[in-house]
Amino acid sequence: MNLFSELEKEIKNIKREFDETKKQDIKNATKIIKNENKDIYITCENNVKVYLKLDKFNKIIGIVLENVKRLYDDFLETSHFIKYFSSKDTIYVEDRLLIRCFDLEYINLPNCMVIGNGFAINAVKIKEVSLPKLKRVDYSFMSNAISLEKVDLPNVEYIGNSFLYYNNTLKEISMPNLKRVGYSFLGNNINSLEKCYLENIYFADDNFLWCNTSLKEFYAPKLKVVGKDFMSLNENIKYLYLPNIEKIDDNFLLVNKSLKYLYIPNVLFIGKNFLNNNKALIDTLYMPNLLSFEENKVVK
Repeated sequence: MNLFSELEKEIKNIKREFDETKKQDIKNATKIIKNENKDIYITCENNVKVYLKLDKFNKIIGIVLENVKRLYDDFLETSHFIKYFSSKDTIYVEDRLLIRCFDLEYINLPNCMVIGNGFAINAVKIKEVSLPKLKRVDYSFMSNAISLEKVDLPNVEYIGNSFLYYNNTLKEISMPNLKRVGYSFLGNNINSLEKCYLENIYFADDNFLWCNTSLKEFYAPKLKVVGKDFMSLNENIKYLYLPNIEKIDDNFLLVNKSLKYLYIPNVLFIGKNFLNNNKALIDTLYMPNLLSFEENKVVK
């Protein structure tokens, strides 16, 4: 096989990423070795190593990187057949890594702390992801990963917009240190997640948990501020305990047909359309410290 036939563009793109001294202080790929099993090994200066696994059509289906601390925008943008990706030394990932990798089944970034925009969008086959050291992720993280069932981010503190948007198979999430999220957090996850425990979150932007029609339990004892359309169109929530919430924007719990108990003792401000179109009789609505309530119907 000629290394630079159909594979030429992809290998050149990978080499270029480690050739640009302005980015990673690596001058040249010093050695490329191919073996009979369709494996390609690229050894670069500064001890960077790249392993590529090819299929019978010479498409890259597996990538393993060593000694790569940072991955820049659009790395692997033409490698759409990847099934697994591993980079154990990477700490920082910039925008659009692994986008449109429809066959992706496994991601290994055990030391990554920051991930930029558009990570693994449309990874429709992956079922689990664990990023144990991740602290921050920007917008559109794994949106439309429609087979994803389990997400473990034990140290993440900040999440940007459209996190896991439209992932209708999600069953379990773990983010015990999460503090702040952008808009459309877990939005439009129909018939999937039943429980959501976020022990340390204090701020949630618009469309938080919007249209999670199977959600039955939600726990966020430190939540203080929520944006518009908080948990709207979640028809199975019966009890909601938010002891520290202070500000609620418009359309709070819009069309939540099963809600019976709402405990918000420290709320100070409530926007428009509070609890609008909640057909179940709310037995308990506790908000003794309310200072400002915009004109609207409380229960329709």
